[in-house]
Amino acid sequence: MAYGFGDEFLSDLRSRCDIESIISRYVDLKRSGSDFVALCPFHGERTPSFHVSVQKQMFYCFGCGAGGDVITFIMKIENLSFPEAVQHLADIAGIKVPRKDFMDSELAALRKRVYEINRVAARFYHDFMMSTEGTRGLEYFSSRQLKMSTIKHFGLGYSPPAWDSLLNHLIEKGYNVSDIIAAGLALKNENGRTFDRFRDRTMFPIIDHRGNVVGFGGRTFDKDAPAKYLNTSDTVVFKKQDNLFAMNFAKDSKAPQIIICEGYMDVISLHQAGFTSAVASLGTAFTQRQALLLKRYNTNVAVCFDSDGAGKKATARSIDILEANGLTVRVLTVQGGKDPDDLMKTEGGPAMFKRMLEVSPNSTEYKILTVKQKYNLTLESEKTLCIKELINVLAGIQSPVERAVYTEKIARDMGIKPDSLTAELKMLQKKLSVKAKRDEKRKLLSEIQSRNDRINPQKQKWPKAAKIEEDIISILLNYPEKIDDVEKNIGEADFVTDFNRRVFNAVSEKIKQNPAGEHLNMLSKHFEPSEISYIHSFITDINALSVSPNTLCELCEQLKEQRNSIIQAGFDTDESFEAQLQKIREKRKNGCK
Repeated sequence: MAYGFGDEFLSDLRSRCDIESIISRYVDLKRSGSDFVALCPFHGERTPSFHVSVQKQMFYCFGCGAGGDVITFIMKIENLSFPEAVQHLADIAGIKVPRKDFMDSELAALRKRVYEINRVAARFYHDFMMSTEGTRGLEYFSSRQLKMSTIKHFGLGYSPPAWDSLLNHLIEKGYNVSDIIAAGLALKNENGRTFDRFRDRTMFPIIDHRGNVVGFGGRTFDKDAPAKYLNTSDTVVFKKQDNLFAMNFAKDSKAPQIIICEGYMDVISLHQAGFTSAVASLGTAFTQRQALLLKRYNTNVAVCFDSDGAGKKATARSIDILEANGLTVRVLTVQGGKDPDDLMKTEGGPAMFKRMLEVSPNSTEYKILTVKQKYNLTLESEKTLCIKELINVLAGIQSPVERAVYTEKIARDMGIKPDSLTAELKMLQKKLSVKAKRDEKRKLLSEIQSRNDRINPQKQKWPKAAKIEEDIISILLNYPEKIDDVEKNIGEADFVTDFNRRVFNAVSEKIKQNPAGEHLNMLSKHFEPSEISYIHSFITDINALSVSPNTLCELCEQLKEQRNSIIQAGFDTDESFEAQLQKIREKRKNGCK
């Protein structure tokens, strides 16, 4: 989809937003020759495969295939549409965005309406709770010992029991039903009746790190309900795995670390007690996207999940994700079956929590302690099993120095020689390394294949023709002066796959408009980020090719041969066989080869 920004404005914006400066706000870039490398922010990895070219003002990950310019990066990392990413960068650069056709994207316009609807809904829920009809909600929050200032600070509310109170309110405000459904605030049943999604629930607005109300969490009063909490489903502005409750407040906290909790009330009670860096993971398993969001504001985190079996599993998984993305982790466990909300209500609870936070073990110490608690170490058989499991913990430590320190400590605690532990550890590390590389390769190949199939599904059917098309496009992007040589031999009708034909047309148009322009960068407003990444995946190594007129001629002839053989075999792309023949006749009539 094309957007209404002029190429001149976009070129000026990119020149003011140096890609290395922008990306370094999100990841730790390290110089490698004339470029920079980093751990990719779009997939988990331990060896850097994310490259940033200052000369080309482009990025590309050789692991997951993500790539593009500075606008594409912001679209992906911030989950923004193209116009929103442009506005975001313009704000950073301090320049005004041309208002004409700014929101010409249907998706961007819908996102804007949904943000507005969510904001109005949050105000409606809060105002209703503060009215005489909403006392049930206010009484609930009061019973949880929340102050009125805290209730207002978090914008807490109550949804009416009626089936369509919010729906009618939003319609009166001028919003249409389809947009209200798109915001996740209303549902339509099989009989065509539309009704409120949240009814008779205490409401927790979910606000993103930019200050937009993106969704809601609602707690039921029904003790027999299968789920206590109901969250907004994924919408055009909200995905649970991308957000953290109270991140809009925690990002500005001066605390030395961010505290990750399980529930809304844990976070709210902690904030009320002065722990303003607390966030919650919205009832979903902790994700890499959430880890990257945290990392923008603080690299130190304290995980404070429940101490039951499910909480321990969630803690272990969160530690792995957080550390894989470069964060330093400590683990805080509230004993006695209590959660932070419970503790804040007890006398001296906040002071106790502060002390627990200060002495909380790091992730390695926590893992060692957790393993030891599983075994009766007075029995030699269980002691042996414990040591074997502890070796797995040691194998997961990336720092050689830290690994050596804990190897010595475990050997001393268990009464065994460090050399014996080290020998076992080396054998395990070798096995795990081979397995990890194999698993990562399989995962990446699967992801890349899946992505490629979605973007250019016809490539699977005609791989040879698609590869030739990609080579031709690559040459044009790297050597735009070859456009005349290409067009002497082929045109858009010779392209077999629809996606590559669209890319060829866009590239050709840009080259003709401005032969010396940044043609690859200018594709950003015509293609989605995933499509831009796909284009990057087949042009990355083209500079290594020796491109001559003969090379181009051969590629063009090969593509025409592929096209003819496909037509003769009775295959087609998006048009009928007769339509393809008609195009060939027209080309010949016009004297094209």
